[in-house]
Amino acid sequence: MIGKAAFATGLGVGYVLGTRAGRERFDQIVTQSHNLWNKPAVQDAKATAQSEASRLYDDSRHRIGDRLHRQEGEHPSTRQSSGGTDTFGSGV
Repeated sequence: MIGKAAFATGLGVGYVLGTRAGRERFDQIVTQSHNLWNKPAVQDAKATAQSEASRLYDDSRHRIGDRLHRQEGEHPSTRQSSGGTDTFGSGV
């Protein structure tokens, strides 16, 4: 019976010490990630990626819109068949 009590006590002490050390390490990682995120080089890279993604999105949106408008303007009997697939190849 004393062995089981000592084992349970050991588990309890290990848990408390482990969670305290784990929390300290977690807080350290969070602080380091915030420091990294706030560096000017990282912010510049983020801004560049956002503007490029926005430009690519707008360009693609306009290309698709132009393509759809051209297809809508064609007479159905003169429109070339796309082989049974729509613009995106889904077969609809």
